Amino acid sequence: GAAVTEALRVDLGQSDAVRLLDGRQVAAALRRMGARADTTLGEALARELALREGAKAVVAGEIARLGSGYVLSARLVTADSGSVLAPVRVTADGDGQLIGAVNRLSSRLRERIGESLRRIRGGEPLDQVTTASLPALRLYTEGTRAFNAGDFVRARRLLEQAVRIDTAFAMAWRRLAALYFNMRADTRSRFEASRRALAHRDRLPPLERYLTEGDYYTLTDRTDPERGIAAYRAALELDPENTTALNNLGLALQRTGPLAEAEEVLWRGIRLRGPLSLHINQVTVLAAQRKWASLDSLFAHAERVAPRGSIGPVVVRLAAAVAQRDYARVESLVAAHEGRRAGSDWIHPIRVARLELEVRRGRLRRAERLAAELADSLRADGDRQQAAEIALLAVFHELRRGTPEAARAALARVLAGPAFRGLPEPDWPHLTLAKAHAELGDPAATRRVRRVFEAVEPPETRGRFEPDLWDGLEAEAERRWRDAAAAFSRSTRMRQCSPCGAHFAGEMWDRAGVPDSALVYYHLAIDRAPWPVMGWEDQLYYSLSLRRLGELHDLRGERDAALEWYGRFLELWHAADPELQPTVRAIRERVAALVGED
Repeated sequence: GAAVTEALRVDLGQSDAVRLLDGRQVAAALRRMGARADTTLGEALARELALREGAKAVVAGEIARLGSGYVLSARLVTADSGSVLAPVRVTADGDGQLIGAVNRLSSRLRERIGESLRRIRGGEPLDQVTTASLPALRLYTEGTRAFNAGDFVRARRLLEQAVRIDTAFAMAWRRLAALYFNMRADTRSRFEASRRALAHRDRLPPLERYLTEGDYYTLTDRTDPERGIAAYRAALELDPENTTALNNLGLALQRTGPLAEAEEVLWRGIRLRGPLSLHINQVTVLAAQRKWASLDSLFAHAERVAPRGSIGPVVVRLAAAVAQRDYARVESLVAAHEGRRAGSDWIHPIRVARLELEVRRGRLRRAERLAAELADSLRADGDRQQAAEIALLAVFHELRRGTPEAARAALARVLAGPAFRGLPEPDWPHLTLAKAHAELGDPAATRRVRRVFEAVEPPETRGRFEPDLWDGLEAEAERRWRDAAAAFSRSTRMRQCSPCGAHFAGEMWDRAGVPDSALVYYHLAIDRAPWPVMGWEDQLYYSLSLRRLGELHDLRGERDAALEWYGRFLELWHAADPELQPTVRAIRERVAALVGED
């Protein structure tokens, strides 16, 4: 039987109409299914394997005794439905005639196989990851495609269904952890998914195991990021064109350095037509190095790789415009695309960009309406932690208006409202909430949020900078300005991102009466390109830092520098809300006085 099977395989392989899966592909697929590599393929198992690998059909056959001879039969069977398309049969008078009979059988099968296969609609191969469950694998494949297209809500639904079917599906848990991280979903879900993936890594082949370990030691256990980087490098030794490993290694190097290597790694993934997350990460790396001229090549790659009609390339251009602080370009892109269906691609990118733009320009009333709509949408999609964070922006807006009592009332409303109602304490947006308490001068509330944070996030999951960041928040709440400034400064210096607390450090040195240090950190916050996915710090504090840079340089008698920073502030806030216009008028008057000195 084995010799006849091999002879038939060799004959069919000579046909231009078919491409056969080779033995190594079959063995690898069987191992991913949880079966031995030498498992005999019955028709049902062969069809499942074909579906996983994207093959249209399988050839099934039998050899039966007929007196002193044999009857050889074969049939072409569709992988999806099991329909028989091309049955053929030949006879052999004895053992010596078997090879000739096989040749006749394969010849007749080849005559019919081309036309039969053309009638079958070909399927895309399913992702090559380990799970015994075909339904779970289908859900994982669809979820991964949605993830790469930026449709995070659909991806979450599909991947969560996949792990309900196969609770030991390590790669689905790994993908879920990355998805939760990108969505800034609740902390517990992210950590649980990452831990579940790691717990099942021993049943994975080496490539999948390295990817799982890399994600865990860069996103969850952050005590030794080099361990995660080493895992991604090991994955690339096995598969140099694995775009997941390239993307995640580039992201890890982006955080730890060197940036030149991160850039090279990400370009490799981009040229292999990897997911658009590669492009977003590359924007950050190029911006950090001021390589603006390279952005055109990046945009061209994004346009080529994105599905037709995808919002992904727009998001890449938006990220670049934010990194360059080109807010006129941000305005143009948002205006051109905000009428599109909001959907969930890239976490509502157009609406987020519009919200951030209104905050930067001092149009807080409009920003609050947009924030309320966005928070409702995020909450409906199940992203309650991010919805709560967006809702808290109302507190900071009142503080920008100079109305602390209104800010306290806003915080009380948010905490009692739908954003926080029923949201467990471990799922709070801890840092944002603590910053609100700190700015309002409430040490007890700030410390309480810190205790909740430290209870839900074990030490190995925290960044090295976080103890100093929390110390800074507590000191700010207690109005110990110099201590807060020192703590925020230490936290900022530990990180390679931007602004990452530099605005906070500048403001605290300013309040502590140390203008030289305040200038250093205000400049650090503004001169370095902001990371386009870092959250709310830059949008809330950027305009204020511009104004204070102008005032501090003015106090030092540095007229030209003062005019530059005043001008940049006025460019943003010229159409700010009426209650903010007294500040705008005061800066205009000071600019007029400085110009009049000539």
